[in-house]
Amino acid sequence: SFNFIKKLTRRYWLLSLAPSTRRAYATGLRVFQQFLFFSSIKRLLHQCFDEQTIQHFISYCVGVLHIRSSSIRSYLAAIRYYCLMIGRTDPLRRSNGTWNFSVSTLLKTAEKFNSQSQHHRLPICSKLLSRISHKLNGSFFGIYWDSLLRASLCCAFYGFLRLGEFTVNKFNASRNLTLSDMHINRNSATFLLKRSKTDRCNYGVYIRYYRTNNCLCPINHLHTYIKHRSKLFGHLSSNSSPLFIMPTGRTLTRTEFVKRLREVISSFGINSPLYSGHSLRIGAASTAAKAGLPIYLIKILGRWSLEAYRRYISVSSSTISNAFVLMSKI
Repeated sequence: SFNFIKKLTRRYWLLSLAPSTRRAYATGLRVFQQFLFFSSIKRLLHQCFDEQTIQHFISYCVGVLHIRSSSIRSYLAAIRYYCLMIGRTDPLRRSNGTWNFSVSTLLKTAEKFNSQSQHHRLPICSKLLSRISHKLNGSFFGIYWDSLLRASLCCAFYGFLRLGEFTVNKFNASRNLTLSDMHINRNSATFLLKRSKTDRCNYGVYIRYYRTNNCLCPINHLHTYIKHRSKLFGHLSSNSSPLFIMPTGRTLTRTEFVKRLREVISSFGINSPLYSGHSLRIGAASTAAKAGLPIYLIKILGRWSLEAYRRYISVSSSTISNAFVLMSKI
């Protein structure tokens, strides 16, 4: 029947999104519905996507909920996606793809409010990561924990990994990193990420690592970690067991990873709450840009689409100054 086809179409629309994006969009629509209730707007959801209502929604997010501009953009993307899914025209953008003037103006206001109160995550660049690696010499948390953290930190850094790609709260061998997803030899290694944010069809993405022969060498740290892992968890050496395991036998979790990372950073007298697991990905992009890697390569390494990578790269005054000098010589 046609109803079956409609349900099938809706299902295919939803499958086009990564699971994390689906969750973010569901949150966006839920907040929009809360706004309608708060504002006593008694219309069906699909009747509420006019420009004026959306303006009021942005103001509600900024002035009542005090939500960050990046989250508001995510909520607006959810509204846009829902409208297109049910066959309505895009209520947020012009035909050339730019934001409507009213939406653009209110988003700029939201960003001004954010700049006054928002604490940005700081990057963990190679210099700080080197200090962390030296600190994890076997005596900070113990031999096993230190080897686990050094391996996961260096793999996250060089692989531009998102936190959810190597830490997990509920392990699922069909989705998360397992021993069989890692292939390592003397000079290189590869990880197979079976699920990742920009791999919407779940084809799998291979992350490659190479020997660097310094304190941040991912190959050395992986070999060391695997040696300690085999000694402690010989019974968890099946191909389907988690790659990164804590001394308790549980998979390395997001909470434990971030907590211990901040403990190490705090030992340097640095304000550790300004750092998170995502600081490694930001730091990798900044370090790559500082090293002179071309933009296309940074985008490939970070698995970024469009211009999203620009949010992760902080450019220093000296870099811009050097660019002026180079440009003047051409």
